[in-house]
Amino acid sequence: MVQWVHVSEAGFGSELALFYDAYARHGYGPDAFSLHYIGYLDDTPVTSGTLLDAGGCATIYDVSTPPAFRHQGFGRAITHALMQEIRHRGYADTWMWSSNMAKRVYQTLGYIEVDFGLREHSWQKQ
Repeated sequence: MVQWVHVSEAGFGSELALFYDAYARHGYGPDAFSLHYIGYLDDTPVTSGTLLDAGGCATIYDVSTPPAFRHQGFGRAITHALMQEIRHRGYADTWMWSSNMAKRVYQTLGYIEVDFGLREHSWQKQ
């Protein structure tokens, strides 16, 4: 998990220790609701992603590639691996949130853009 956090932080450009704490509370292993993937080029971690499987829905989350390894197909490859695992688990489809940078990658993998009317909000206690 430490390696996943390291690769994800490099890809997103921000600290993700809170994810480590949240995922650690739920445990690890093939039956956990979250499975964390790291893609390697030889021995170098070049991409990461998470499959969340909870409440009857499978979601691809936190796909990240550090800047030095972008535009080489690593994000596409890990997304494809996550999609295969989702199908192996019996789901016909999945959903994900995406940055604008990754939209084209997901479209080439067969995803379509859907607007559920949900918007992100920031909340601050006064």
